[in-house]
Amino acid sequence: MKTVDEMRDLITQKHDVKVKRHTGTMPFLRGTLDTWIVEKPDGAEWKIWVWQDSLGLKYRDFDTTDSLISFISMSKNFIDRPSTIDKLTTVNFVSAFIALVLILCIALLIVRGDADKIPPILGNALTVILGFYFGKAAGERRINA
Repeated sequence: MKTVDEMRDLITQKHDVKVKRHTGTMPFLRGTLDTWIVEKPDGAEWKIWVWQDSLGLKYRDFDTTDSLISFISMSKNFIDRPSTIDKLTTVNFVSAFIALVLILCIALLIVRGDADKIPPILGNALTVILGFYFGKAAGERRINA
């Protein structure tokens, strides 16, 4: 990562301004966002934001809030998302997987002509899981309405 002095030099060279002060650093989009107050050649104060990734490989500065907002809106890759394991271990996925296995087992027994041999516990388990799934979906729909 670039040091504060390195960032000061980059800002001075790129924007042809005098850096007045560094107002802070905060964690931002898998990196840091530094805020700088600079002075334009005409004497007006101006704010510049500098983002760099946590490895120091990417660097970007913004001289307007519009450019910073545009960067944020285009930065979907930097937002933390749940991992595949987190998605697979949710209650919805697990109950759907169990229901699918039970449905496949019952369908296999029916196709083989053994519909009368479906164990009652298998049918009851499928009914409970489907009831849980649809009951949860109905509850979420009611909450969101």
